[in-house]
Amino acid sequence: MKRLLNEGRAVREAPAPGRYGRLALSLVGLCLLLYLMQAVFFLGSRWDDPYIFARYAAHLWKYGDFLWNAGEPRIEGFSSWLWLAVYIIGVRLMADPVVFARLVGLAAGAALVVSFACEMLRDR
Repeated sequence: MKRLLNEGRAVREAPAPGRYGRLALSLVGLCLLLYLMQAVFFLGSRWDDPYIFARYAAHLWKYGDFLWNAGEPRIEGFSSWLWLAVYIIGVRLMADPVVFARLVGLAAGAALVVSFACEMLRDR
């Protein structure tokens, strides 16, 4: 890049608009495509954590306490308050909390890819 003198100091010239635009858009699109392909690949897999969160969310919404089984003592057997909040929103919307959490996870992952790409391509 050319350097210009501004009041006796060397200043970096800003890149021409759109110079890296197509490449940047292509890279972001490729990253999103790879992320969604990975998500579709694991779509049919089942782990126990979503069902644990869904059970705690349903009981917290219905009984107002952290219960594994109704009538038993209070217990906290989940690992993330934030994901529990997401599952509670899914229960409140009367949706399947596991599917709702997967959609929120997909949206959060896509937003992470886009925000990372924007940060990396930002003109400093």
